[in-house]
Amino acid sequence: MRLIFFIATFLTLLAQVSGYCQTYSLVRHALPTPSRSICSFHVMQRPQRATNGLKLVSDEDVLAAVENAENLWAVALEARKKADALSEEAETGASASADLADEATTKLKSKKFGLAQIAAARMAMDSSLDLGNLMDRALDAADEADRLEVIAEEALLESEKALDQHVIDFPDSPLAK
Repeated sequence: MRLIFFIATFLTLLAQVSGYCQTYSLVRHALPTPSRSICSFHVMQRPQRATNGLKLVSDEDVLAAVENAENLWAVALEARKKADALSEEAETGASASADLADEATTKLKSKKFGLAQIAAARMAMDSSLDLGNLMDRALDAADEADRLEVIAEEALLESEKALDQHVIDFPDSPLAK
């Protein structure tokens, strides 16, 4: 118990000397739990206070936010185009794979069994595996495009909030009209 008190006192003094207490505070938890028998100390961050008081949203801030949103939407659009192209390629591949499977099935149903039937079955299986890989890539690309669209939408909302705040801060601004 004395050791814990000594360590807590030492950490407090060290924090005060180094200016650590300006941003962080030590919080003591005295309730025993299975992971801590008597007490433990945890560092918790204090909320930051505004040092300059008020931050106005300038027209440069608004334009930067809008430009950021536009750039993110451009990236999301490119990702969506890639996902759509992969999806179309997978659809075309599915048709070709189905044709190869039908051809292999027809050859396997014939009375003669030979290397031609095995080769046709092998081509159908390879085509099916390639199609599965392509479909995985298309799904991954679609998920990535969805993720980027969410980020772009959030950036757009932030730019709208910045514009609204700018209009409040500067009612005579050209952006307010």
